Amino acid sequence: MRLTEIARVIRSKNAGPTVLTLDLLFNDEAGFRLACASDSLKPAAIAKLYAQPVEKIEVLPYPPALAIKVVMPRR
Repeated sequence: MRLTEIARVIRSKNAGPTVLTLDLLFNDEAGFRLACASDSLKPAAIAKLYAQPVEKIEVLPYPPALAIKVVMPRR
């Protein structure tokens, strides 16, 4: 399943001159749980995709809002 099929919002935001965030907001709890369990949203996968050190990637699920925030340094 593609992320665009289960998330209602996918956006990147500036979090200052040195930090980039990705916000993922899901349509329902099932989609949120599926995304949280996905290896594609683990720090190692995101680090590889964005050419970042894995220890610099934070993946922060926020169940009350059915959201996940990914935080990483800007290149």
